[in-house]
Amino acid sequence: MFRKWNEWAPLPVRLVMGASYTAAGFLKLFNENGHNNFIHELSAWGITGTLANVFTWFMGALEFASGLLILIGAYVSLVAIVQTLGTIGLLIGICLWGLPPAAECCNYFPYALPNVPYSFAIIAGLLTLLFGGAGKFSVDELRKRS
Repeated sequence: MFRKWNEWAPLPVRLVMGASYTAAGFLKLFNENGHNNFIHELSAWGITGTLANVFTWFMGALEFASGLLILIGAYVSLVAIVQTLGTIGLLIGICLWGLPPAAECCNYFPYALPNVPYSFAIIAGLLTLLFGGAGKFSVDELRKRS
């Protein structure tokens, strides 16, 4: 019945996933409280000092760039693979060491890291984009047509 609309199906997933990743990266890169909160959470897993700071900058840049790429629909398959692997790594960390506590001093969201159910929702959205493609209004679709 709605087959003619199938190519539009990835668009809302792209908008939500792209906005989420862009916001998460933005907070780690451009918000001192977000940056410090992520460092605090990493310290609960034993990642401290310069390594935590570098990791925070790296993850912020990766999330911010991934979010922008998903929003415009460019290299969606590659981004979905990278972020799915990263989220699986996060789930392994949570299973091994638990969800670290957020810093109380930062007046920030409770966590910079997603919890287990939200992580599975992220993986589901990324796999939807990986197997379904970027859909309409995407750079990937324009490259496919050229």
